Amino acid sequence: SFSRALFIMTSEESPLPASATIDRRNEYSGGGKRFSFAVPTTKEENSMVKKRHVTDDNKHPWQCRLLEILNSPTVQYILIVLLLLDVCIIFSELALDAFYPNCNLIERDAISCCA
Repeated sequence: SFSRALFIMTSEESPLPASATIDRRNEYSGGGKRFSFAVPTTKEENSMVKKRHVTDDNKHPWQCRLLEILNSPTVQYILIVLLLLDVCIIFSELALDAFYPNCNLIERDAISCCA
């Protein structure tokens, strides 16, 4: 198919060794696995990053360290607190707009008692 042909490179075009190119071809073509929209678990993310970035020269690349930091409980709690704070701010903005409307809305929708 076209999507498979898009990712298949010849050995002259690829900057990677032939074995890495074959591994990438299997990865992009599905490698016998069915495609899924499921969110990968932390363990699956770690294994994918290690498979792709760990080499003999670099046993612990920055991608692995960054993933460990992002998956740490402290960072997760901080992100949850920021999300909840954002939701609280949105609801407070909605309440302020409902209780204290803009002057243009009051002038437009007001009914004059003297006219």
